[in-house]
Amino acid sequence: MSRECMSTLSDEKGNRSILISSRLFVLCPLIVAISLLELLPHGQAFKLPIAKTDTSAIFLSQRNKSSPTTEQSISNDTGLDVNANPVYPNWRTVASNSPLTSVNIVSPFAHNLDNTFVNVPWSEKSFQSSLDLYQSLSSCPDPFISPLIKEALESLEHAYRLYGPESVIGSFNGGKDAVVILELMRAAHAKYYHDQITAANDSENSDKPMDFMRTISLRPRVIYFNNKLEFPDVLNFVQQTVHEYDLDMIAFDEGVGFVDGLRILVNENYLSPSPLANSATTPPYPMAFVLGTRTTDPNAGKQGIFSPSSTWMPSFMRINPVLNWSYGHIWHFLRLFKLPYCALYDAGYTSLGTVLDTNPCPALKKIDTDLTNGEGCEYWPAYMLKEWDQERAGRIKKESKSK
Repeated sequence: MSRECMSTLSDEKGNRSILISSRLFVLCPLIVAISLLELLPHGQAFKLPIAKTDTSAIFLSQRNKSSPTTEQSISNDTGLDVNANPVYPNWRTVASNSPLTSVNIVSPFAHNLDNTFVNVPWSEKSFQSSLDLYQSLSSCPDPFISPLIKEALESLEHAYRLYGPESVIGSFNGGKDAVVILELMRAAHAKYYHDQITAANDSENSDKPMDFMRTISLRPRVIYFNNKLEFPDVLNFVQQTVHEYDLDMIAFDEGVGFVDGLRILVNENYLSPSPLANSATTPPYPMAFVLGTRTTDPNAGKQGIFSPSSTWMPSFMRINPVLNWSYGHIWHFLRLFKLPYCALYDAGYTSLGTVLDTNPCPALKKIDTDLTNGEGCEYWPAYMLKEWDQERAGRIKKESKSK
Protein backbone atom coordinates (compact mmCIF):
# COMPACT_ATOMS: atom_id res chain seq x y z
CA MET A 1 0.00 0.00 0.00
CA SER A 2 1.42 3.37 -0.98
CA ARG A 3 2.44 6.12 1.37
CA GLU A 4 -0.45 8.15 0.04
CA CYS A 5 -2.93 5.31 0.48
CA MET A 6 -2.00 4.94 4.13
CA SER A 7 -4.04 8.08 4.62
CA THR A 8 -7.05 6.50 2.94
CA LEU A 9 -9.84 4.92 4.89
CA SER A 10 -10.68 1.72 3.11
CA ASP A 11 -14.22 0.62 2.42
CA GLU A 12 -13.15 -3.02 2.42
CA LYS A 13 -12.78 -5.16 5.52
CA GLY A 14 -9.28 -6.25 6.34
CA ASN A 15 -7.51 -3.23 4.88
CA ARG A 16 -5.94 -0.58 7.04
CA SER A 17 -8.69 1.66 8.31
CA ILE A 18 -8.71 4.81 10.36
CA LEU A 19 -11.43 4.33 12.91
CA ILE A 20 -12.59 7.65 14.17
CA SER A 21 -15.62 6.86 16.24
CA SER A 22 -18.12 8.43 18.47
CA ARG A 23 -21.17 6.78 19.77
CA LEU A 24 -22.84 10.17 19.52
CA PHE A 25 -24.51 9.50 16.20
CA VAL A 26 -25.16 6.47 14.03
CA LEU A 27 -23.82 6.37 10.49
CA CYS A 28 -26.15 8.18 8.20
CA PRO A 29 -26.23 10.18 4.99
CA LEU A 30 -24.03 13.25 4.93
CA ILE A 31 -26.81 15.80 5.26
CA VAL A 32 -28.13 14.14 8.40
CA ALA A 33 -24.67 13.83 9.93
CA ILE A 34 -23.95 17.48 9.37
CA SER A 35 -27.32 18.50 10.77
CA LEU A 36 -26.64 16.57 13.95
CA LEU A 37 -23.16 17.99 14.31
CA GLU A 38 -24.40 21.56 14.02
CA LEU A 39 -26.33 20.95 17.23
CA LEU A 40 -23.16 20.09 19.14
CA PRO A 41 -21.52 23.01 20.98
CA HIS A 42 -17.86 22.53 20.28
CA GLY A 43 -17.27 25.65 22.34
CA GLN A 44 -17.06 23.29 25.30
CA ALA A 45 -13.53 22.65 24.12
CA PHE A 46 -12.43 25.74 25.99
CA LYS A 47 -13.24 24.15 29.34
CA LEU A 48 -9.65 23.02 29.55
CA PRO A 49 -7.32 25.72 30.85
CA ILE A 50 -4.78 27.16 28.45
CA ALA A 51 -1.19 26.40 29.31
CA LYS A 52 1.33 29.13 29.98
CA THR A 53 4.30 28.42 27.78
CA ASP A 54 6.84 29.77 30.28
CA THR A 55 6.00 27.15 32.90
CA SER A 56 8.80 24.75 33.84
CA ALA A 57 7.71 21.31 34.95
CA ILE A 58 7.88 17.66 33.98
CA PHE A 59 5.33 16.27 31.54
CA LEU A 60 3.25 13.64 33.30
CA SER A 61 1.55 10.71 31.62
CA GLN A 62 -2.21 10.29 31.88
CA ARG A 63 -1.89 6.58 31.11
CA ASN A 64 -0.45 3.79 33.25
CA LYS A 65 3.19 2.71 33.11
CA SER A 66 2.48 -0.16 30.73
CA SER A 67 0.59 2.20 28.45
CA PRO A 68 2.25 5.58 28.57
CA THR A 69 1.73 8.64 26.48
CA THR A 70 5.28 9.77 26.93
CA GLU A 71 7.46 12.74 26.20
CA GLN A 72 10.18 11.53 23.86
CA SER A 73 13.32 13.44 23.00
CA ILE A 74 13.68 12.42 19.37
CA SER A 75 16.57 13.62 17.29
CA ASN A 76 17.35 13.09 13.64
CA ASP A 77 20.56 13.21 11.68
CA THR A 78 20.37 17.01 11.54
CA GLY A 79 20.60 17.19 15.33
CA LEU A 80 17.14 18.72 15.59
CA ASP A 81 15.25 18.01 18.80
CA VAL A 82 11.57 17.87 17.87
CA ASN A 83 10.65 18.61 21.48
CA ALA A 84 11.83 22.21 21.65
CA ASN A 85 9.39 22.82 24.49
CA PRO A 86 10.38 20.31 27.23
CA VAL A 87 7.17 20.96 29.18
CA TYR A 88 4.67 20.67 26.35
CA PRO A 89 6.49 18.61 23.70
CA ASN A 90 5.34 18.62 20.10
CA TRP A 91 5.92 14.87 19.77
CA ARG A 92 4.42 12.33 22.17
CA THR A 93 4.43 8.57 21.76
CA VAL A 94 1.69 6.12 22.72
CA ALA A 95 3.40 2.86 23.61
CA SER A 96 0.41 0.53 23.95
CA ASN A 97 -3.36 0.44 24.11
CA SER A 98 -3.74 -0.84 27.66
CA PRO A 99 -6.72 0.51 29.64
CA LEU A 100 -6.47 3.78 31.52
CA THR A 101 -5.96 3.67 35.26
CA SER A 102 -6.94 7.30 35.85
CA VAL A 103 -10.39 8.02 37.26
CA ASN A 104 -10.86 10.64 34.53
CA ILE A 105 -10.61 10.33 30.78
CA VAL A 106 -9.67 13.11 28.36
CA SER A 107 -8.32 13.46 24.84
CA PRO A 108 -4.72 12.19 24.47
CA PHE A 109 -3.94 15.53 22.81
CA ALA A 110 -4.48 17.35 26.12
CA HIS A 111 -1.22 17.88 28.01
CA ASN A 112 -1.03 16.72 31.61
CA LEU A 113 0.82 19.05 33.97
CA ASP A 114 0.77 18.02 37.63
CA ASN A 115 -2.48 16.10 37.04
CA THR A 116 -4.07 19.17 35.47
CA PHE A 117 -5.00 18.78 31.84
CA VAL A 118 -4.25 21.79 29.66
CA ASN A 119 -4.44 22.82 26.04
CA VAL A 120 -1.26 24.31 24.62
CA PRO A 121 -1.48 27.47 22.50
CA TRP A 122 0.02 27.60 19.04
CA SER A 123 3.17 29.68 18.70
CA GLU A 124 2.73 33.16 17.28
CA LYS A 125 5.27 32.44 14.55
CA SER A 126 3.46 29.33 13.33
CA PHE A 127 0.05 30.99 13.60
CA GLN A 128 1.14 33.98 11.52
CA SER A 129 2.99 31.95 8.88
CA SER A 130 -0.06 29.70 8.48
CA LEU A 131 -2.38 32.69 8.20
CA ASP A 132 -0.06 34.14 5.55
CA LEU A 133 -0.24 30.82 3.72
CA TYR A 134 -4.04 30.94 3.84
CA GLN A 135 -4.02 34.39 2.28
CA SER A 136 -1.67 33.22 -0.46
CA LEU A 137 -3.75 30.13 -1.17
CA SER A 138 -7.10 31.92 -1.19
CA SER A 139 -5.83 34.59 -3.58
CA CYS A 140 -4.04 32.21 -5.96
CA PRO A 141 -4.70 33.32 -9.58
CA ASP A 142 -3.42 30.10 -11.18
CA PRO A 143 -6.37 28.67 -13.17
CA PHE A 144 -4.99 25.11 -13.07
CA ILE A 145 -4.97 24.80 -9.28
CA SER A 146 -7.00 27.66 -7.78
CA PRO A 147 -10.47 26.03 -8.13
CA LEU A 148 -9.23 22.93 -6.31
CA ILE A 149 -7.58 25.02 -3.60
CA LYS A 150 -10.84 26.88 -3.05
CA GLU A 151 -12.76 23.60 -2.82
CA ALA A 152 -10.24 22.13 -0.37
CA LEU A 153 -10.20 25.18 1.91
CA GLU A 154 -13.99 25.35 1.96
CA SER A 155 -14.21 21.69 3.00
CA LEU A 156 -11.74 22.27 5.83
CA GLU A 157 -13.48 25.43 6.98
CA HIS A 158 -16.72 23.44 7.23
CA ALA A 159 -14.89 20.74 9.19
CA TYR A 160 -13.53 23.26 11.70
CA ARG A 161 -16.91 24.95 12.01
CA LEU A 162 -18.77 21.69 12.68
CA TYR A 163 -16.25 19.75 14.76
CA GLY A 164 -14.02 22.41 16.30
CA PRO A 165 -10.19 22.50 16.15
CA GLU A 166 -9.87 20.00 19.01
CA SER A 167 -11.52 17.24 16.97
CA VAL A 168 -10.15 17.86 13.49
CA ILE A 169 -7.17 15.50 13.25
CA GLY A 170 -4.75 15.12 10.36
CA SER A 171 -2.92 11.99 9.27
CA PHE A 172 0.66 13.06 8.59
CA ASN A 173 2.92 10.26 7.39
CA GLY A 174 5.32 12.33 5.30
CA GLY A 175 4.00 11.37 1.87
CA LYS A 176 3.31 14.00 -0.79
CA ASP A 177 -0.48 13.88 -0.39
CA ALA A 178 -0.14 14.08 3.39
CA VAL A 179 2.11 17.13 2.97
CA VAL A 180 -0.54 18.87 0.86
CA ILE A 181 -3.35 18.23 3.34
CA LEU A 182 -1.15 19.37 6.24
CA GLU A 183 -0.41 22.67 4.48
CA LEU A 184 -4.11 23.15 3.70
CA MET A 185 -5.06 22.13 7.22
CA ARG A 186 -2.70 24.51 9.01
CA ALA A 187 -3.91 27.34 6.77
CA ALA A 188 -7.56 26.57 7.61
CA HIS A 189 -6.63 26.15 11.28
CA ALA A 190 -5.16 29.66 11.37
CA LYS A 191 -8.13 31.11 9.46
CA TYR A 192 -10.55 29.57 11.97
CA TYR A 193 -8.86 31.30 14.89
CA HIS A 194 -8.37 34.53 12.96
CA ASP A 195 -12.13 34.66 12.40
CA GLN A 196 -12.77 33.93 16.09
CA ILE A 197 -10.44 36.74 17.14
CA THR A 198 -11.91 39.16 14.61
CA ALA A 199 -15.47 38.40 15.71
CA ALA A 200 -14.54 38.93 19.36
CA ASN A 201 -12.86 42.25 18.65
CA ASP A 202 -15.76 43.43 16.53
CA SER A 203 -18.32 42.60 19.18
CA GLU A 204 -19.65 45.67 20.97
CA ASN A 205 -19.95 43.67 24.16
CA SER A 206 -16.48 42.15 23.97
CA ASP A 207 -14.24 42.92 26.92
CA LYS A 208 -11.55 40.48 25.80
CA PRO A 209 -8.54 42.00 24.06
CA MET A 210 -6.99 40.32 21.03
CA ASP A 211 -3.97 39.03 22.95
CA PHE A 212 -6.31 37.16 25.31
CA MET A 213 -8.35 35.70 22.45
CA ARG A 214 -5.10 34.71 20.75
CA THR A 215 -4.32 32.31 23.62
CA ILE A 216 -7.23 30.05 22.70
CA SER A 217 -5.61 29.08 19.40
CA LEU A 218 -4.45 25.51 19.93
CA ARG A 219 -1.80 23.67 17.97
CA PRO A 220 -2.99 21.72 14.91
CA ARG A 221 -3.35 18.03 15.79
CA VAL A 222 -1.85 15.18 13.78
CA ILE A 223 -1.00 11.51 14.19
CA TYR A 224 1.68 9.17 12.88
CA PHE A 225 2.33 5.41 13.12
CA ASN A 226 5.93 4.39 13.71
CA ASN A 227 7.16 1.62 11.42
CA LYS A 228 10.53 -0.11 11.74
CA LEU A 229 10.61 -0.34 7.94
CA GLU A 230 10.12 3.39 7.48
CA PHE A 231 12.55 5.29 5.28
CA PRO A 232 14.80 7.32 7.64
CA ASP A 233 14.38 10.30 5.32
CA VAL A 234 10.62 10.15 5.79
CA LEU A 235 10.80 10.01 9.58
CA ASN A 236 13.30 12.86 9.68
CA PHE A 237 11.08 14.96 7.47
CA VAL A 238 8.00 14.28 9.62
CA GLN A 239 9.89 15.20 12.80
CA GLN A 240 11.28 18.40 11.33
CA THR A 241 7.86 19.47 10.07
CA VAL A 242 6.18 18.83 13.42
CA HIS A 243 8.77 21.07 15.07
CA GLU A 244 8.77 23.77 12.39
CA TYR A 245 4.98 24.17 12.37
CA ASP A 246 4.56 23.69 16.13
CA LEU A 247 2.13 20.79 15.77
CA ASP A 248 0.73 18.46 18.43
CA MET A 249 1.75 15.00 17.26
CA ILE A 250 0.54 11.73 18.75
CA ALA A 251 2.84 9.03 17.37
CA PHE A 252 1.87 5.41 17.93
CA ASP A 253 4.71 3.04 18.72
CA GLU A 254 5.56 0.07 16.53
CA GLY A 255 3.78 -2.22 18.97
CA VAL A 256 0.46 -0.45 18.50
CA GLY A 257 -1.73 -1.76 15.71
CA PHE A 258 -3.23 0.68 13.25
CA VAL A 259 -6.82 0.07 14.33
CA ASP A 260 -5.99 -0.23 18.04
CA GLY A 261 -4.09 3.03 18.07
CA LEU A 262 -6.87 4.94 16.42
CA ARG A 263 -9.41 3.42 18.78
CA ILE A 264 -7.51 5.12 21.61
CA LEU A 265 -8.09 8.50 19.99
CA VAL A 266 -11.73 7.75 19.34
CA ASN A 267 -12.68 6.36 22.73
CA GLU A 268 -10.82 9.05 24.68
CA ASN A 269 -11.93 12.11 22.72
CA TYR A 270 -13.35 13.99 25.70
CA LEU A 271 -12.67 17.72 25.48
CA SER A 272 -12.56 18.10 29.24
CA PRO A 273 -11.86 15.43 31.88
CA SER A 274 -14.80 13.07 32.23
CA PRO A 275 -15.19 10.35 34.86
CA LEU A 276 -14.08 7.04 33.43
CA ALA A 277 -17.06 5.38 35.09
CA ASN A 278 -19.41 7.51 32.96
CA SER A 279 -17.81 6.63 29.62
CA ALA A 280 -20.41 3.94 28.93
CA THR A 281 -23.24 6.46 29.04
CA THR A 282 -21.43 9.66 28.02
CA PRO A 283 -20.05 9.26 24.51
CA PRO A 284 -16.83 10.93 23.39
CA TYR A 285 -16.96 13.97 21.14
CA PRO A 286 -17.26 13.16 17.40
CA MET A 287 -14.12 13.49 15.30
CA ALA A 288 -13.28 14.47 11.75
CA PHE A 289 -10.21 12.97 10.16
CA VAL A 290 -8.42 14.86 7.40
CA LEU A 291 -7.00 12.46 4.81
CA GLY A 292 -5.00 12.60 1.60
CA THR A 293 -7.35 10.34 -0.33
CA ARG A 294 -7.59 10.95 -4.09
CA THR A 295 -10.01 9.33 -6.51
CA THR A 296 -7.12 7.51 -8.18
CA ASP A 297 -6.13 5.77 -4.93
CA PRO A 298 -6.85 2.03 -4.88
CA ASN A 299 -9.07 2.29 -1.80
CA ALA A 300 -10.86 5.54 -2.58
CA GLY A 301 -14.05 3.70 -3.53
CA LYS A 302 -17.06 5.99 -3.79
CA GLN A 303 -15.96 8.42 -1.11
CA GLY A 304 -16.92 12.06 -1.27
CA ILE A 305 -15.14 15.07 0.20
CA PHE A 306 -17.29 14.52 3.31
CA SER A 307 -17.68 10.78 3.69
CA PRO A 308 -19.22 9.06 6.73
CA SER A 309 -17.49 5.85 7.73
CA SER A 310 -18.60 2.49 6.40
CA THR A 311 -21.39 0.63 8.18
CA TRP A 312 -19.03 -1.93 9.71
CA MET A 313 -16.91 0.85 11.27
CA PRO A 314 -17.63 3.12 14.25
CA SER A 315 -19.18 6.45 13.29
CA PHE A 316 -16.87 9.26 12.20
CA MET A 317 -16.45 11.67 9.33
CA ARG A 318 -13.73 11.44 6.71
CA ILE A 319 -12.63 14.76 5.23
CA ASN A 320 -10.96 14.38 1.82
CA PRO A 321 -9.87 17.90 0.74
CA VAL A 322 -7.79 16.70 -2.24
CA LEU A 323 -10.16 13.99 -3.44
CA ASN A 324 -10.45 15.55 -6.91
CA TRP A 325 -6.76 16.35 -7.30
CA SER A 326 -4.51 14.53 -9.75
CA TYR A 327 -0.86 13.63 -9.34
CA GLY A 328 -0.06 16.72 -11.40
CA HIS A 329 -2.13 18.97 -9.14
CA ILE A 330 -0.27 17.70 -6.06
CA TRP A 331 3.13 18.59 -7.47
CA HIS A 332 1.96 21.85 -9.05
CA PHE A 333 0.68 22.94 -5.63
CA LEU A 334 3.86 22.02 -3.76
CA ARG A 335 6.15 23.72 -6.25
CA LEU A 336 3.99 26.77 -6.90
CA PHE A 337 3.99 27.69 -3.21
CA LYS A 338 7.55 26.42 -2.63
CA LEU A 339 6.49 24.05 0.14
CA PRO A 340 8.87 21.50 1.71
CA TYR A 341 8.57 17.77 1.00
CA CYS A 342 10.59 14.61 1.61
CA ALA A 343 13.90 14.52 -0.28
CA LEU A 344 13.20 11.02 -1.61
CA TYR A 345 10.86 12.52 -4.18
CA ASP A 346 13.79 14.38 -5.73
CA ALA A 347 15.56 11.03 -6.07
CA GLY A 348 12.89 9.61 -8.36
CA TYR A 349 10.48 8.09 -5.84
CA THR A 350 6.86 8.83 -6.76
CA SER A 351 4.97 6.69 -4.23
CA LEU A 352 6.44 5.90 -0.82
CA GLY A 353 5.76 2.70 1.07
CA THR A 354 8.45 0.96 3.14
CA VAL A 355 12.11 0.23 2.45
CA LEU A 356 11.09 -3.30 1.39
CA ASP A 357 8.49 -2.46 -1.23
CA THR A 358 9.50 0.88 -2.73
CA ASN A 359 11.88 1.74 -5.56
CA PRO A 360 12.31 4.87 -7.66
CA CYS A 361 9.81 5.12 -10.49
CA PRO A 362 11.22 3.37 -13.60
CA ALA A 363 9.48 5.92 -15.83
CA LEU A 364 11.84 8.55 -14.38
CA LYS A 365 15.03 6.60 -15.05
CA LYS A 366 17.64 8.93 -16.52
CA ILE A 367 20.85 6.89 -16.68
CA ASP A 368 21.40 3.16 -16.24
CA THR A 369 25.04 2.15 -15.93
CA ASP A 370 24.28 -1.41 -14.88
CA LEU A 371 21.56 -3.07 -16.92
CA THR A 372 21.71 -6.21 -14.80
CA ASN A 373 20.64 -5.01 -11.37
CA GLY A 374 19.82 -1.36 -11.85
CA GLU A 375 22.63 -0.12 -9.60
CA GLY A 376 24.01 3.24 -10.57
CA CYS A 377 20.67 4.51 -11.90
CA GLU A 378 19.81 8.15 -11.72
CA TYR A 379 16.27 9.39 -11.84
CA TRP A 380 14.46 12.61 -12.58
CA PRO A 381 12.53 14.16 -9.67
CA ALA A 382 8.97 12.98 -9.01
CA TYR A 383 7.44 16.25 -10.20
CA MET A 384 8.79 15.58 -13.71
CA LEU A 385 6.70 12.44 -14.21
CA LYS A 386 4.59 12.94 -17.33
CA GLU A 387 2.70 9.65 -17.27
CA TRP A 388 0.70 10.21 -14.09
CA ASP A 389 -0.72 6.69 -14.24
CA GLN A 390 2.84 5.47 -13.54
CA GLU A 391 2.77 7.03 -10.06
CA ARG A 392 2.99 3.62 -8.35
CA ALA A 393 5.21 1.92 -10.91
CA GLY A 394 8.08 1.86 -8.42
CA ARG A 395 6.15 -0.17 -5.89
CA ILE A 396 7.04 -3.85 -5.53
CA LYS A 397 3.88 -5.91 -5.75
CA LYS A 398 3.43 -8.64 -3.19
CA GLU A 399 3.43 -12.11 -4.64
CA SER A 400 0.06 -13.77 -4.25
CA LYS A 401 0.11 -17.07 -2.41
CA SER A 402 -0.96 -20.07 -4.45
CA LYS A 403 -4.13 -21.72 -3.19
